[in-house]
Amino acid sequence: MFRLAQLSKRDTLAVAVTGLLPIVASLSALESSSEATYHRSISLTLALAGLFGLIYFWVRQWSQRAEIAKLKAQEDRLSLCLWASGSLYWDLNLSTNMLHRSGTKLFGANTDTLITLDEWKSNALHPDDLESVALRMRKHLNGETAEFNSEHRILAPDRNYVWVRSRGKIVARNQLGVPTRMAGTAVDISNARSSERQLLIAQEALHSIAEGVAVVALNGSFQTVNPAFERMSDYTSDDLQSLSWETLGSARLEPAMLNSLLQRTLDLGAWSGELWLKRKSGADFFVSAELSLIPARPGEDAYVVAVLNDLTERKRAEIEVRHLTNFDPMTGLPNRLAFLALLSRSISQSLQNNRQCGLIFINIDRFLQVNESLGHGAGDELLRVLALRIANNIRELDVVARFGGDEFVVVLDTVESNDDALEVAKRVLLAINEPVSVLATELVVTACLGVAIAPDHGNAPDTILRAAVSAMQVVKALGGDGVHLTTGSDDSAARERVNMETALRRALERDEFELHYQPIWSVNTQRVLRVEALLRWRSKSWGLVQPDKFIPILEQTGVIVPVGNWVLREALAQCQTWRALGLGEMSVAVNVSPIQLQRGDLATRVPELLAEFALPGSVLEIELTESVLMADPEQSISLLKSLGDLGVTIAVDDFGTGYSSLSYLRRLPIHKLKIDKSFIRDLCIDPDDATIVNIIIAMAHVLKLNAVAEGVETQAQLDYLSAQNCDEAQGYLISKPLNAEQITEFLQSNPQPALP
Repeated sequence: MFRLAQLSKRDTLAVAVTGLLPIVASLSALESSSEATYHRSISLTLALAGLFGLIYFWVRQWSQRAEIAKLKAQEDRLSLCLWASGSLYWDLNLSTNMLHRSGTKLFGANTDTLITLDEWKSNALHPDDLESVALRMRKHLNGETAEFNSEHRILAPDRNYVWVRSRGKIVARNQLGVPTRMAGTAVDISNARSSERQLLIAQEALHSIAEGVAVVALNGSFQTVNPAFERMSDYTSDDLQSLSWETLGSARLEPAMLNSLLQRTLDLGAWSGELWLKRKSGADFFVSAELSLIPARPGEDAYVVAVLNDLTERKRAEIEVRHLTNFDPMTGLPNRLAFLALLSRSISQSLQNNRQCGLIFINIDRFLQVNESLGHGAGDELLRVLALRIANNIRELDVVARFGGDEFVVVLDTVESNDDALEVAKRVLLAINEPVSVLATELVVTACLGVAIAPDHGNAPDTILRAAVSAMQVVKALGGDGVHLTTGSDDSAARERVNMETALRRALERDEFELHYQPIWSVNTQRVLRVEALLRWRSKSWGLVQPDKFIPILEQTGVIVPVGNWVLREALAQCQTWRALGLGEMSVAVNVSPIQLQRGDLATRVPELLAEFALPGSVLEIELTESVLMADPEQSISLLKSLGDLGVTIAVDDFGTGYSSLSYLRRLPIHKLKIDKSFIRDLCIDPDDATIVNIIIAMAHVLKLNAVAEGVETQAQLDYLSAQNCDEAQGYLISKPLNAEQITEFLQSNPQPALP
């Protein structure tokens, strides 16, 4: 690269001799010349001049040698720098278009080549990079850029392309300022470019992944976070610059837990687990966290990388599943599964602490009737109201749960005596009995409550539960609406009810039902106008069973529907018999239960039966309670109108005990209001009852309806009703219910009005 001429020792001696020859010649001439003195000084001068010339030459020679050595050292240092940096030096003569390359083994071997620029473009440069390299070269030569800078691919000796970064600039121009030479370096950047590519992919992946990533110093300061972490925490990266890792800690965690996790990661190198953290809004979110240590290097600090996966929705779903598993979704109370666990724990603690605990089993009376008459929505709302009432009337440590359907249970945490348990049960019953408005219908609800005490009545959950259920069944067998503490004989009573329910399901096919009839008296004409058909059950096992014992079971089991259809057919068949006996246009009243009304098909069954027995609709009177009519007034209006068109009479039974909307009452196609016997019983001694009766009679007449008094047992009651212009009366004063044969004799002895 650097080349200078050098003189050998022989050449140096020849030059020195040549320089001395004039001096020798001069000295010889002095000896033969007469003018020796004159010329001696001249010869000496010339000799000295030659000597000085020789000395100058020697000095210059040694100076050139030193310069050559210096340039050689510089060349060696440049080669060493190129080797150390892995760079290649290139020099482009723009006038000749020749490219000289020298340096280290950039492409697998030492290079020192001289090729044309066109050869380099054709044989070394990747075709796809040709245009970009030419563009950058052109911009630099035109003065648009301060230097030539390009990254492109060059073919290596192994026939694979490597990426290089080439930098250079113009180093020479002609007198016109036109560039004549460029020089620069090129370095292999394949590994760096691959690393940059991997880093870019890693950064892009970090920004794209759903997991939140944060780099945290051991003092808790945030170094960097990805977008997912920002979304997850609601904090921006700018927010986090002034906050610490501990700021994210939820109130569910120990105050110093997050910082302790950093220390644990430092000690162990990693940590993983699940945490409750806090968003910027203050809301908690649940994450699975993996913490990894980036160890410290000399002069650098250690860091912790936290990778968070937001599991809040999954956790919420788990909580919901757990809640659904253990709690009733409608009332929010613990369900049967949770109740059994609570009862088991309460009994276990009681036995350990030598104390008592209790259980109240609650069954809502006639809930099925409410559900059927008012609809399932109303039934659900009623259960929610009752659940709240029960919860508000038990002690602080007691727990109420929904056992299922219309049944609730209360676990009494500690019971000092039987009276303690009964006091809570009675308080709950009073709360249940309070009137409740459901879908604009006011209801009075009753319930059967059975109470059992552990360990007196058993020391296992199933034993105590069975005892409380048996006690509840006793109340139900007595008509409901009461509280009973279990006794040793309760199990037999419960078994009797189960047996009775089983027998009732088969009573119809065994022909064990019969109808009794009670006359309805005209107060004005003093004659029997019609009879009311009353269902009786003459069981082969229990004999004649009272209606208040078996009818609730019929309604609870749904058997009332086929039995009700049988009652309707039997009553009309009896009417046909009476007409054949010449007893006039005797009519019969039939009670229709709410369940029969909801599940049955009265609109089609009644006309079919009338046609079957060749009877006019006027022989039939349908009795419905207020609650049934008000459950769905619009539906009731449609049904009653279709029955009224047949000539069927419609009576509202037990009027005054339920809730009636007068606006609907006047729209209903009804004909009679039957005053409940609870108002007639004390009619002559209780002014309030008398006032209620007077109002009902007056209201009926205003609405152009007949008023019928039920439960008339004394002449004084009948006289009072007559004075108030009550239209009809029914009760033991006139006649008790009679079987078909007896009522026929009664009617024959009391002539009926002639047919019109």
